[in-house]
Amino acid sequence: MLGVSVVTVADVTAAETASADYLGVSVWPTRTKPEAIAPGLAGLRAVTAATQLPVIGIGGIVAGNGEQVLGAGATGVVVISAVSRAEEPAAAVRRLATIVRRCRTLRAGDVG
Repeated sequence: MLGVSVVTVADVTAAETASADYLGVSVWPTRTKPEAIAPGLAGLRAVTAATQLPVIGIGGIVAGNGEQVLGAGATGVVVISAVSRAEEPAAAVRRLATIVRRCRTLRAGDVG
């Protein structure tokens, strides 16, 4: 699968033309990828509105804001620091997985 990082709607068009399978949006600044441009939730919403491809949020995501990212239209989230820097990494993964599953269930209910 080919994932392409995007920031703008113009980036979305270029990624789709390049046959991307999914798009990644660095939602907030992060020390893991300091060079990434982070358009925030508004930028994430603009990207998700401009494509039918799955959009994955990355950058500054933790259990406390994961629901906002998914609520802005992301299909899923990618985290590094939220797990690698957690006191209990397995518990951090469980919390995030619960949030993702709950949001997917709510979204599926909206479709039907």
